[in-house]
Amino acid sequence: MRHPAPAPGTDGHHVLAAAQRLRSTTVEVDLDQLPDLVALGGSTQGTLWHDDGEVLLGLGEALRVPLDQGLATQAGPRLVTEALSAMSVDDPLGLAGTGPVAMGALPYDPAEPGFVAVHRLVIGRREGRGWATLTGTSKTVDVGAVLGQTPKTHPPE
Repeated sequence: MRHPAPAPGTDGHHVLAAAQRLRSTTVEVDLDQLPDLVALGGSTQGTLWHDDGEVLLGLGEALRVPLDQGLATQAGPRLVTEALSAMSVDDPLGLAGTGPVAMGALPYDPAEPGFVAVHRLVIGRREGRGWATLTGTSKTVDVGAVLGQTPKTHPPE
């Protein structure tokens, strides 16, 4: 489900109202069930974050949070924090990178506007553990079924 970003200059009420309708559910996933996140991230419209063994792949968009003034003021980061806090969250793992996360590529100039997205599906792995987080408006979520629809992509041998 795609939520349009509010027009520049809005106060963020639209973003927070949309965030309050979202539910984010995280389940642990056996590493053998995970696709090759780096390869899949390079072949999709998703967002890939990789750092020293931790990988997050975001697919689809549940919410877009505009940063009208970039990171030059605290208004943008505060809106992101408030939006994530407004969601209903079921995250029994409670690890860094689980639950709803906001991801995006921001301009180099901190005063330039940008946005971050809370992805519909985030698949992650870290320190020998794997997980999937699904964010949407449904009250019942079958993350396993969604993960089963994610293509397995393996690097060439």
